[in-house]
Amino acid sequence: MRRVTLLLTTLVAAACGGGSSSYRSGPSSPSTLGPVPPSLTAPIPLAPIDDVTVQTLRPELRVTNATSDQPGERTYEFQLAENPESFDASGPGVLTITKTGVPEGADGRTVFQLEQDLPVPKRFYWRARAVQLWAFVGPYSAPARFKTAMPPKPVLRVASLTASSSRAEVDTEVTLAAVIDNTDTPVDRLVFEWTVEKGAFSGTGPIVRWRAPRGERTPATYDLQLTVIDRYTLVDADGRTELRENRATASTRVRVHDSRGELTTLALTFLGDFANSAVSAETCVRNFSDTCRGKQEELEDIRDNRQK
Repeated sequence: MRRVTLLLTTLVAAACGGGSSSYRSGPSSPSTLGPVPPSLTAPIPLAPIDDVTVQTLRPELRVTNATSDQPGERTYEFQLAENPESFDASGPGVLTITKTGVPEGADGRTVFQLEQDLPVPKRFYWRARAVQLWAFVGPYSAPARFKTAMPPKPVLRVASLTASSSRAEVDTEVTLAAVIDNTDTPVDRLVFEWTVEKGAFSGTGPIVRWRAPRGERTPATYDLQLTVIDRYTLVDADGRTELRENRATASTRVRVHDSRGELTTLALTFLGDFANSAVSAETCVRNFSDTCRGKQEELEDIRDNRQK
């Protein structure tokens, strides 16, 4: 009730010539007929400022609260435009956004969350002022500015990388196929880089063939690696272009054998061990598979032979 009485008293005083330039109805001269209107300071922009690039299309505009030499409820008015000259211009569409009646924050700061998406890439200017007792307005803050940016591209990901076989003979080919999880760039515009320590790739793109090397020691395991690159261009609020890229990697393994050579080596090793009576029966069959039903029989035969 005291607030309403003060407001009515002040309005009456302003109408009678006791108002000030801060009253919405226009300028008037000071008078001793009623209370002096409150003297408001300009709020101070906190964020976004200094031409920072925001990562959202609906940023929060934050200010340090204005101060007043008199008590009374305060709200805030925010203005946003693409050009600072638009703040003092008139006509439809000059200001991009105007928001009044934003309640003052209790922690010394007031925040206005934009209620619509801003276009990209653009630079915006904004300012704010306090309004006390719904009638007295303070000065605007100095304009602050920020930029909106093009939204980031979707994360590039290799959904799967498979080989037609996890085992290969020397000098034979294995087909490799990659599935890319990327809904933004067509697959034919991506760069595929295939690498491996030995062997050779043929073909390009997400499906290639790899020929296992020959002349290398076997068996051997090879890591076949894929790097996918998505190169693109961004335009900033000043119209400048910037080249960027997203990368994703994946790998798969292939075991390479020279079955003929390996079997020959195993056979010669066994014969050499068998012929040497100093080699135990267990050592002789060390290269036999435990799943081989003949391993135990061969072990017993060698033991019998060593005892004779």
